[in-house]
Amino acid sequence: MHTLFKLLPLLLLGVLVFSCELDNYDEPDAMLTGRLVYQGEPIRVEFDRVGYELYQEGFGKVGPLGSAFTPQGEFSHLLFDGEYKMIIPTGQGPFVPIVNATGNPDTTLIDLRGSEDLEIEVTPYWMIRNPRLSAGEGSVSASFGLEQIASGEDAREIEFITLYVSKTAFANSQNNVATTTVGGWR
Repeated sequence: MHTLFKLLPLLLLGVLVFSCELDNYDEPDAMLTGRLVYQGEPIRVEFDRVGYELYQEGFGKVGPLGSAFTPQGEFSHLLFDGEYKMIIPTGQGPFVPIVNATGNPDTTLIDLRGSEDLEIEVTPYWMIRNPRLSAGEGSVSASFGLEQIASGEDAREIEFITLYVSKTAFANSQNNVATTTVGGWR
């Protein structure tokens, strides 16, 4: 029994060293970056409101690597080389849903071998053109043009337009110091 107590720490150390050999992998080194675009023009979205799902089969992971596009419509992940699937769930973003022939969210297949930069082409409902902001004496003024992009059954009317004023770079419905809304556009 006394010998068993002397050998037990050695046995545990051996198991620990052996198990570390089994589960240690090199860290991921492939950078997957991308952005939403319309004819090469970046599509901006509200902070933390337009999500996407990134899947890689195998390795015991069942669900997606979920995240949201940045306000500039960009994303980035440090990943392992391999095959990935990217989906933007229906109803996400100020653009026509990207769907397949059955009406389900379409899948972008990505064969990642080293770093890659993707442009995801979308069709926005509307584009803001020539935005101008001016501020002074406790007031902010904004002017801009609107161009309808989506047409036919994909077209959407503008329900309202809201101007958010913030002290940070992220001005949205959750992070603002002042707002004004104009409804029923067109």
